[in-house]
Amino acid sequence: VEIAKKHKLKVVEDASQGHGAYFKDKRVGGFGDAGCFSFYPGKNLGAFGDGGALVTNDDALAARIRAWRAWGAVKKYHHTEKGGNSRLDTVQAAILTCKLRKLDAGNAKRREIADKYIAALKGVGDLSLPKSPPNTVSVWHLFVITTNKRDALLKHLNDNKVGAGIHYPLPIHKQECYKEELSSLVGTLPQAELEAPRMLSLPVYPEMTSVQQDRVIEQVKA
Repeated sequence: VEIAKKHKLKVVEDASQGHGAYFKDKRVGGFGDAGCFSFYPGKNLGAFGDGGALVTNDDALAARIRAWRAWGAVKKYHHTEKGGNSRLDTVQAAILTCKLRKLDAGNAKRREIADKYIAALKGVGDLSLPKSPPNTVSVWHLFVITTNKRDALLKHLNDNKVGAGIHYPLPIHKQECYKEELSSLVGTLPQAELEAPRMLSLPVYPEMTSVQQDRVIEQVKA
C-alpha cells in the first residue's frame, strides 16, 4: 500500500478467498482502495448461486460501481456510461445475510481442522504442509499440501472415497487464453511451475466431523 501511494497507484485487493481473515488485526479487503469478494458457493461465505461484492471507502468509486453493475444507470432508465449486468438478486442477498452471521464460527472451525491436519501429518513422507504467515489469522478456504507423489496420492484418496482435489493445476502464465500475452514468462517463474504439479487440496469445511477428518488423515498416511 505504501509503495502504491508513493507512485500514485490504486490498489484493488483480491479477497475472494479471505472472508473474515485478518492481517495485523485488520480484516482483509479493507487495505486497498477497493476490496473484492467472491460469493461462489464453495467460498467460506458462499451464496446459493454465483455472486460477489466490492467494498470501498471511496464514495465516488462506490457510486460509479453501483451504476456500472446496472448497465451504467445512475437511476432507472438513465445511463451515464456503458456498464455490465452484475446485480446480486435478493434471494442470494438473503441467504448471504443469514450465512454471514455464522462466518466467524465457521472460520474458527476451519482453523481447528487445519491445526489437526498439521499436527497429524507433520513428518509424513515428503509432504509439505501449509502454515499461516506471522501477524495473520487464516480462514483456511483451502488446505493445500504438496508432494512429489501428488497424482498417486490423489488416486489413492479418491479410490478410498476421500474427496481430495486439485485447485489451479496450471499457473496463469501457462493458460491457453494467455498464450499471446504471457508466453514469454514460461520458464521465468520457477516456484509457480514447481508447485503446480505437486499441490493437493485436502477436505476442509466447518461441518467436517472429527471422525471424517480422522479418515482423511488415516488414508493420507496409508
